[in-house]
Amino acid sequence: MFQESEDHAGLAKSWRLLAWTHGTACNFGLAAEAQEHALQEARLAGDVRQQSRAATAYAVAAVFGPTRVSEAIERCEEMLELVSGDRHSEGILLGYLASLLAMQGEFDRARELISHGRALLQELGLEVESALMEHPAVAQAGVIGKPDPVRTEIVKAFIVLKPGDAPSDALAAEIQSFVRTRLSAHEYPREIAFIEEMPMTTTGKVIRRLLRQRA
Repeated sequence: MFQESEDHAGLAKSWRLLAWTHGTACNFGLAAEAQEHALQEARLAGDVRQQSRAATAYAVAAVFGPTRVSEAIERCEEMLELVSGDRHSEGILLGYLASLLAMQGEFDRARELISHGRALLQELGLEVESALMEHPAVAQAGVIGKPDPVRTEIVKAFIVLKPGDAPSDALAAEIQSFVRTRLSAHEYPREIAFIEEMPMTTTGKVIRRLLRQRA
């Protein structure tokens, strides 16, 4: 149906869902192939968001599947150029590319890439937290990356509300829309959890490890 109507965006999503099905069955070779198809259809559709999702998901399948390491490295490097400017996708891709390079014994370069990827994700998290703090109902905010079967990883925010504001789905949606107007559309928190107290160190830093345990 999608092919007959030349619905490339629909085809991209279908291929991504098929890839997810293969991945959950640990058929990572088939998952990588399906993500390649998804990437091609997303390009034809001009769908940047789906391109980024397919690129990061391909990297996961390439690391755990039968794809030759040299081939996977080459493809991941190409995909890094494709997602340039999308810090979330870049950070994830750099991490998996580092794993592939380590498999080839390129440990120094692998360390550099994983450090760069971690820095991008931390920078993104701080910007999301800063945007969240601008909302009049938010007293404190902590952001983490949460594993996701379709998007590889999503941004999740934990929020402590100011006195007088009550948690609700409507407020969560309002805060998400608020952040989307200040950051790129793919950088806003896909999930929001309201908590009574933010885990903090004695120096006032958010203990993200404890937030991840609650994700």
